[in-house]
Amino acid sequence: MQVTPVMSQDLGVYSGADGSAQLLADGNYFFLPAVVIKGPNNVFCQSIEIYPTAGTVNGTQVLNLQTAESYRAWQMPSLYDPPIT
Repeated sequence: MQVTPVMSQDLGVYSGADGSAQLLADGNYFFLPAVVIKGPNNVFCQSIEIYPTAGTVNGTQVLNLQTAESYRAWQMPSLYDPPIT
């Protein structure tokens, strides 16, 4: 058998625990490194969305939102309709 990478992206941060990854309906990827430690009193998470670049396994970062520590996150397509999956 042979494996073909679809996405191999360096997010620029390392999560010591927890997190999530999601393939969005528009083909982008959404990642949440949930416990990023940048010092003894500096713990946060980052919401990162990646737009895949055609012909490569890398992508372009289109969203990078740093927030307080979290467990997991998903992007919802709408605030007014229930999620499909």
